[in-house]
Amino acid sequence: MTTKPEPYTNALGWALETPCERCHASGEIWNEAWRLWTTAWEDSGAPFWNETDRETWESEHPMPSGSDLEGCPDCDGSGLRPTEAGRSLVAFLRRHLKATL
Repeated sequence: MTTKPEPYTNALGWALETPCERCHASGEIWNEAWRLWTTAWEDSGAPFWNETDRETWESEHPMPSGSDLEGCPDCDGSGLRPTEAGRSLVAFLRRHLKATL
């Protein structure tokens, strides 16, 4: 995963890209399976259970495998999304430099 982007110190940077709203510029979002499991765990009253209750619940609701976070699909994990000006600049460069960016 990428690290959270450093804030721009000039207006040009922010004119070209903006923090991703879906991941709040972190580049990561909750894995849906983990989000659902965590919500069910919290809704069950789990913090107040005894050991037997916890083991029973966990046997009926196994923890999802893998990481609880995944790369944000909206910003490809960068934490930033291009603005309209940023997309226009990319289109300009593709047209005039004949390069794939």
